[in-house]
Amino acid sequence: MSGSPAEQVSTRWLWWTAIFAGGVAPLVAGLKARERRWITWGAVTLAVQGVGLALGAGSDDDHTTTIENVGIALYSAGWLSGLTFVGAFRDRYRHRMVAAGKVEERDALHAGRTMERERARRLAREDPAEALRRGVGRPDLPDADHGWVVDVNHAPVEVLETLPGVDHDLARRIVAARTSIGPVSSVDDLGLMLDLDARTVERLRATAVAVDI
Repeated sequence: MSGSPAEQVSTRWLWWTAIFAGGVAPLVAGLKARERRWITWGAVTLAVQGVGLALGAGSDDDHTTTIENVGIALYSAGWLSGLTFVGAFRDRYRHRMVAAGKVEERDALHAGRTMERERARRLAREDPAEALRRGVGRPDLPDADHGWVVDVNHAPVEVLETLPGVDHDLARRIVAARTSIGPVSSVDDLGLMLDLDARTVERLRATAVAVDI
């Protein structure tokens, strides 16, 4: 399917819903887009249509009464309200749904990476030799099972620079320290060895690992 993400969100169902059911269109659109004002619009419109149906149901005689005329007018107003909503807000609905999709995609991606990071840390802790063989913490290696973390004991300077709070100078210090002293057993040990501030260490814990081998 071509076009922008917003163009790929169909609003055809909104038109058909408004044509056949009036206030259902803004109500359902509001529920899908989590827009409270649209939900209110739909609820009020449906209430007006409901009153209109009740008043316009007709009596036993063959003559249309004033109450029935009011009922028809109310139902028609509700039906037009649904159509008006679609005409006015269909583009905004598209963009809201695209934004909602991006949030869901981002949350799913974050959740997936969090699980991968936990798995990588567990492997590095329980079997560092296997973690090293798989390339945990080494996104620079082809086909590495890096686990969305960076190994402070083996990753090169350019990869260390991708860690939060690590600039080129700090990345070079990390490499120099592990070369002269040896690998660290944890990110906290790295912080102590280089006298890093607590905030930097805390940020490193989220995306770094120490494969101690």
